[in-house]
Amino acid sequence: MDKKDIEKWLEEYRDAIRSMNTETWVGKFAEDATAEDPVGGPVHKGHERLRAFFDGVRKYSKLLDMQPEFTVVAPPEAVVKWTVTNTTVKDAKIKFGGIGYYKFREDGKLLQMRAFWDLKP
Repeated sequence: MDKKDIEKWLEEYRDAIRSMNTETWVGKFAEDATAEDPVGGPVHKGHERLRAFFDGVRKYSKLLDMQPEFTVVAPPEAVVKWTVTNTTVKDAKIKFGGIGYYKFREDGKLLQMRAFWDLKP
C-alpha cells in the first residue's frame, strides 16, 4: 500500500466506525489482526474477537463520529490524532481525543490497530 491507499483506507475506516456496522468495521481487518482499544486494555485478536468488541461498543454508543486532526503516513504504517464525539444510546454526548496507530498488510487489510485515549482528565 502506498500513502494514497492508506489515506483512502483511513477515510473508509472512519466511515465504517460512523456507520456502526460491525461487519463493515471487522471487514477492514486481516483475519489474524489485533486491536488494542484503548492501549492498556485487552488485545482483541481475530475477526471473532473484533466482532465481539465492536458489538460491545454498539451496546453503549449509537454514533461515533471520529474527526482527524492530523495524519502521518509512512507505509505500511500510519498514526492519526483524532477527536471523537460519542453519542450514547441515551443521547448523551461525550467528546474525547486520542491517537490511533495502524499497521497494514500489502493487500490493504489492517494487521494491527492501537488506540491511545483516556476519558479521565
